Amino acid sequence: MEIFEPTDCIDVKFCPLLYFGPPGAGKTSVAQTAQKPLTLDFDMGIHRAANRQQALRFNSWGEMLLAAGQHGQFLNPKTKAPIDYETLILDTGGRALEAIALEVIAQSPTKQPWHFRGSLSQPGWGELGKRFASWLMQARSWGKDVVVICHEDEKKKKSSDEYVLACDLPGKMAWKALHQNFDMIGHIEWEEKNRFLDFSPNENAPCCKNAAQLPKLPIPNLHEGDGKHFLAWILSEAKKKIGQTAASSAMRAQQAQEWDLLLAPLQGAARAVVLEQLNTALVPRLAATTDQLQKQAAWRLMLGIAGNHELRFDKEKRLFVAGGGS
Repeated sequence: MEIFEPTDCIDVKFCPLLYFGPPGAGKTSVAQTAQKPLTLDFDMGIHRAANRQQALRFNSWGEMLLAAGQHGQFLNPKTKAPIDYETLILDTGGRALEAIALEVIAQSPTKQPWHFRGSLSQPGWGELGKRFASWLMQARSWGKDVVVICHEDEKKKKSSDEYVLACDLPGKMAWKALHQNFDMIGHIEWEEKNRFLDFSPNENAPCCKNAAQLPKLPIPNLHEGDGKHFLAWILSEAKKKIGQTAASSAMRAQQAQEWDLLLAPLQGAARAVVLEQLNTALVPRLAATTDQLQKQAAWRLMLGIAGNHELRFDKEKRLFVAGGGS
């Protein structure tokens, strides 16, 4: 068990990432540029990646779980030695989920069955989602990065006849479930002859998610220079950016605590003492504060205390003075 106080910085070590795109966009090839990738080839398409790294194929989801064991130590079936990898690639997420669905159907209980005539029931879809989320949590405990690749699909909007681009996932795997399980969801798109990976939600692909606030990224030549490490760089940058956001939040919380401590003694102090402290100590301190959100929060607290003591802020003098109003 870990506890994180509002003022604690959080070191981001796990950033589950998913991206999807049209046929021929090089989705599997992009995945091979991760840090020491190991592709779980449920889509049977690893042979199409010209820059192919290590890959494993399985006959079922259960066989994959058995091979991974408790600690994700896959063994090379030829040498029986542990496979050295840092990033686990699930290719594709849709075919992997279909493999899980087959096991959910096969293991269906007699009461509240998980399927009806060979298709998943509502409880069955719930079980499918639980098993996939559980696998992601287990992979996190292995200390590996996780990347899920999906085909692109068109989904009809509920409110209109318009279509948007989304991940090709079976049945009722909703966008909500994706957003709960992944920090980054991107879309590979073509612009004339150039490919881009965009994590920001937009009109065409609203299911994207960009927790790291990365810009739209041109996909480089994956066979030379920095292009060989394109996805490794994205994962590293995403962790760094998300960590910086956490650090910024921690700093803001620390500053809020400092203002609370400064203002607390003034709540029951005499009016003259409050006036002196506001003008000599707190107004100059507020002027030196660079964080605008923190500045606004502290200003509201100061105005509240001033109002309780019938003090107002004179904008011309830039000081608190006696008298109601502001």
